[in-house]
Amino acid sequence: MKVYIPRELYRRLKLKAVEEEREISELVEEALMVWLRGGR
Repeated sequence: MKVYIPRELYRRLKLKAVEEEREISELVEEALMVWLRGGR
């Protein structure tokens, strides 16, 4: 699956991934799971 996101959002995700020593896909997965459960 491919998902296109705005360039600025990608930059923020990339920075956060580096800061937390995680993969971007991990952060996206976590955020989507929270969203699907109705959280923010």
